[in-house]
Formats: sequence, C-alpha cells, structure tokens
Amino acid sequence: MQILSGHRTVSGVMTLIASVLLSARGDGAEQDQVSDKHLTLRNNTAIHYFEPESHLKLARYHYDLGHKIQAFYICEYARKVFGDENFDQVFEKVASVKMTGSPQFEDEAEFSTYCQAHPGSPESYAWGLGEKLKIPMMAAGGADNLIQEAFSKYPQHLIMKSMAARYYLKAQKDEEKALPLYIDLYFHDPHFYDGEFAEGRVKQISSAKKALWWSERIKSGVPFAQLCKAEDNPRVFDVATDYARKQWDKSMAQGMINLLDNDDPSVQASALHTLLAHPDDFEGEVIRGMLKEKDYIKRAMASFLVVKVLGEAEYALLKDNLDCGIDLVQLDTIQALGQMGGPKGVAFLKSHPPAKASDRMKEMWQAAIARE
Repeated sequence: MQILSGHRTVSGVMTLIASVLLSARGDGAEQDQVSDKHLTLRNNTAIHYFEPESHLKLARYHYDLGHKIQAFYICEYARKVFGDENFDQVFEKVASVKMTGSPQFEDEAEFSTYCQAHPGSPESYAWGLGEKLKIPMMAAGGADNLIQEAFSKYPQHLIMKSMAARYYLKAQKDEEKALPLYIDLYFHDPHFYDGEFAEGRVKQISSAKKALWWSERIKSGVPFAQLCKAEDNPRVFDVATDYARKQWDKSMAQGMINLLDNDDPSVQASALHTLLAHPDDFEGEVIRGMLKEKDYIKRAMASFLVVKVLGEAEYALLKDNLDCGIDLVQLDTIQALGQMGGPKGVAFLKSHPPAKASDRMKEMWQAAIARE
C-alpha cells in the first residue's frame, strides 16, 4: 500500500493533485505580525488546496522575506500540478516580480548597433560592462564591484540581472552568487531562457549544493531539532531527512515534527513519512495537540499519525477533521482512513460522511468508501 508519493496519494480522478501538492524575522509585536501573516497564508493553501493562487501568494511572501529557494520550490510544485496554462496566468497576477526589459535583438551585431545609437541607454551600459568583464584574469572582487555598480544604477533591469547571473555561473563558476539571481529571473518570467531555462539552472545548482549546505549546518553544532526549525532552505532538509532515516534515534523525532512547519510540500511529505516509520518514538499527546493546531496543514498531517500511531481506538478524534470543510484537512483524513486504516478505517468513513464537503470532496469520500 502506497502512503506517500511526493506528498500524499488518493484514488480516483484527483490522484495527480493529491499526490504532488501539499501544499521573517523580528522581535516582539513585529515577529507576531509576521507569524500571523505567515499562518494565514499557509492556512489558505489548505483551505483553497485545489487552486493555484493561495500557493503562489505564499511563495511570493517567502520571496519578499528573502527565502528565495523556498519561494521557488513552492512555485514549482504548484506549476507541476496545475500546469503552465493555469499557473502562468495566476503567477503573473500574484507572484511575479517586474523588471524593465529591453528591445529584442536578432544577434550581437544588432545589439552593438543599438548601443552605439543609444549611448545613454541601459543596453549601452550593459555592453560596456560586458566588455570590462571580458578582461582576462578579472579578479572576482573587481567583477563584483562592477556588477554591484550596475545594480545600483539599474536595480531592476532584466539585462543587468541576466548578465550578472550568467557571468557568475559561466565565467566565475560561482554557483552561490548565480543562484539567487536566477531565482529573480524566474520570478520575472518562469520561462526565462538564456541558453537554458532559469528553472533548470536553479534546480541543478540546488541539487548539487544541498549536501554541502547540510554539512555546513551540522558543523555549527546547533542541535538537530533546532536546525530543522530555523532553516529556510528546503533543499537542506532533503539531506536532513535522509540523514535522519539512516542515523535514526528517538531524539530526531522532534526534528521531523519541526519540519512539518516547513512550507515545501516535499519536505512535509518526507518528514511525515519518517515519523510514520517510527511510530513508537513520540508521544500520543503530540498528535492530539496537532489536531487542535491553528495550523491547518499540521492538522491535516496529524490524520496519518492518528491512524498509524494511535490506531482504531482513536479514530473518533478524526471526526472534526472530516467535518471541518477545509480541503486539505478533509483530503488527508479521508486518505489516511481509507488507505491506511484498513477495513475499520473504511467503516469509520462510511459512518461519518464529511460535513461541509465540496462536490470534489464528496467524490473522494465516495471513492474511499468504495474501496474494500
């Protein structure tokens, strides 16, 4: 029986959506305000689980906080599920970062001619910058100064951002500096292309770097559970959860619970799967507490833990989840009981049809109770 694949699985016409999507810092009152906004946006992805807008608003929130890798991967999950046609339209509306573009040029000769005819233009400035960056043995510091000067003069011009990203990646071989620039370009246009799509460059770099990122985190000496709570780069957690599975001890359970707070659907799924594999290593009261959370995503994932850890004697705890009218909470509860709960889970579903259910959720419930 398959429990998790990417995120969660469910039979019927919604299998694709259900299997892929879950889906600031400050002091005092400022921190509370940021936390409240984050919780609202996160909860909206659970309430409107089958619509791209809430997911992309959460992505833009992280982008604005500087959590660029987190923002990128939330977008890519939504894009994968909803498809480019639906994704592009909503992305333009709620998540895109506007940059100033340039005229289209057929080749370098046309670009050169334009720059000579428009000596005060950003394009002419970029041409001059490009010539300076071609100087052999250009020191990294000198190149950085030139690029930062260009950004200060034209902070949101597409040509400067794309030139800098490509220079760092290809000439300097500095993936750490290129990565946030390619994410910027992606947020301007998810289909940005400079010989390769920006999305591809971001995925290649983050995949290649994530093991190094994790090794740097653990060298800090910060306890495992705290690392899992404080980090904002979800690809670090790919390595963290793999490390936990291979080196498991009971003390790591809290780290996996902390990862359920992360907004990356694959991180949530991996952490949940790891917890389900070690049902004796955390207390039932933790699960009961999750069911009472203001955080709807954690309430949803608690359904799997109730079924796996607490068992059929506690299925009644899931009635509120079934009746809540929140897409993701109802979906996960139906899935947990129907796929993990065996005949008694299906029987509980049959006797407790979800209240406030959308037509889509009624369809999922019908599919679950039809399964023997």
